[in-house]
Amino acid sequence: MWKVQALESIRRIFRMAWGEVRRFGAIIIRPRRWGLLGAIVFWVILAIAAFTALGWMWGSGPYLSLHRIFVNWVGGELRTEPFERIKVSLTMIGGIGAVGYLVIKYRERAGVEHNEADVKLLSAVQQLGSDSPQVRIAGVYSLADLADTYGSSYHQRVVNILCGYLRVERGCWNSLDGTEVRSHEVKDTSELYYTTNDGPVESTILNVLARHLRKGRVDSHPCLQVKQDVADDQLWCDCEIDLHGVHFTERVHLGGITCRWLNANGARFHNYLDLGMSTFTESASFYGATFSGDARFLRARFRTLANFNMATFRGCMNFSKAFFQGDTRFRGIKYEGGGCGDFGGGRDLMSRTGIPILQFSWWSRRENLSQNCLVGLFGQIFLVSLLWRLMNRKRGVARIGVGISCGVDVC
Repeated sequence: MWKVQALESIRRIFRMAWGEVRRFGAIIIRPRRWGLLGAIVFWVILAIAAFTALGWMWGSGPYLSLHRIFVNWVGGELRTEPFERIKVSLTMIGGIGAVGYLVIKYRERAGVEHNEADVKLLSAVQQLGSDSPQVRIAGVYSLADLADTYGSSYHQRVVNILCGYLRVERGCWNSLDGTEVRSHEVKDTSELYYTTNDGPVESTILNVLARHLRKGRVDSHPCLQVKQDVADDQLWCDCEIDLHGVHFTERVHLGGITCRWLNANGARFHNYLDLGMSTFTESASFYGATFSGDARFLRARFRTLANFNMATFRGCMNFSKAFFQGDTRFRGIKYEGGGCGDFGGGRDLMSRTGIPILQFSWWSRRENLSQNCLVGLFGQIFLVSLLWRLMNRKRGVARIGVGISCGVDVC
């Protein structure tokens, strides 16, 4: 066992060292890190250092004496023949010049590629603003191909463009008699419905996001495995997904994604939402979101923040076997129109230190309000007594907010 641990430690050290070497090399030769003047100064300094090092190797006297170190600059007696010194010096100067020429050509090529990427980006954005849905769909795929081709420096930019398109007002509210209602006049949406003609483009964007956010996951159970559709360097899992205020009229299938930061505050899901088996490493916020259809969070993992404060559920929300390991907030959630919540068979709510705090399994329905209020009251009493016992044992407890359908919160 100790041999395996030692090999793993050595492998980790070499991996870290290689990462530092690659980072240092990228700083030296990456074109956008250095200006042209900086690159010229660097190669001049390198040539001066090489000239000085040759004099130190060929000079006579103590190795650490200043006279030997700067013998090529001040003149002095050298141990090698003049012809040999000239030949080696010219060879080294020629090699340095060749490397400098390669760096300049590399910079020129990288600059050309960067300009090509910007031109393609502008063309794709123009396609996304077209009146034709087919052209807009082509623009979505052009943006995805651009991010896949030119690397991580374009990932967040493409994600911002796609999410920004979804945040634009793409539809309108209508009353039950078909009359259009302006957005600034909307106060109560219970008797309104939202319509848009942009469904195909929205579905395409959601499909592109899902493909680039699904990171491969291996599990002993076949149903829990996640298939990765793109290469590792084409994943967008480290990007920030900003979908606040978006109206989703299509079915949202984002199950199995791995996302670092998701902001869906105030979003409206007019159809089905699937985030089952998804992993949110930093933040997943649905503050004030409205779920008109069923919302599926089966086996989802919230490792840092899960914020569902003031959310409204008009369908069934399913958090069965979900895993919360950080700040979990369900304050002020509401059920409307027969909405319900299922936490059956759920995993333990975890504190910041990973200590299980509460394991809950309940099914609440708005139709039986008095029973839910009674369940909420006993739930609060049980939770307060449990927290009191944990405090007496001097264990750290994280904030928990679990909303009951009658509006009672525990925070």
